[in-house]
Amino acid sequence: MQCYDLSIIVRRLKRLVVPYLIVWIFQLLLVLWFLSSRNDIYLQDPNHFFYNGINWIFNFLSGASGPGHYFIPLVVQLIFVIPLFYWLALRSPNLMLVFAFVLDLVCEYIAVVSGMPQWLYGIVFIRYIFMGALGVWLVFHERVITWW
Repeated sequence: MQCYDLSIIVRRLKRLVVPYLIVWIFQLLLVLWFLSSRNDIYLQDPNHFFYNGINWIFNFLSGASGPGHYFIPLVVQLIFVIPLFYWLALRSPNLMLVFAFVLDLVCEYIAVVSGMPQWLYGIVFIRYIFMGALGVWLVFHERVITWW
C-alpha cells in the first residue's frame, strides 16, 4: 500500500514528533527548575521520576503530562491505523464499518475485563476505532455529508 511508504511515514512522524520533542524538553526543564527552586523533598529521593531516565522515555512516549497529553500518541497511532481502514474501505466501505464496530466492541470489552489502567486507556487508539473508521467511511460517502 502506498500510504505505508516509509518516506511518507517518516515525513509525517518528523512533522509531528520534532515540535513535540522541543515542547517536551522545555516542559521537562521547566518542571525541574520549578522543583529545584522549591527545594522539593521529592528531589532528594533517588527513585524520584527525574532521576530515572527510563521514566523520561515513558513520559515522552505517553504524551508527557497535562491537558491534552493523549493527543500526540493518538495521532502517531492514527498514522498507522487509518490507512488500514482506508485499504479495507476500498474493498467495501460498509463492511469495513461493520468490522470496525465489532473490533471496537471487542477491544472495549478486553480493556474492561483486563483492568486496563485509565492512563493507558486514554492514550491508546482502541477508544477511537469506530470513530476513525466512520471518518474513512464518510470519505466514500460524500453525498451523505454534502447536504450540511
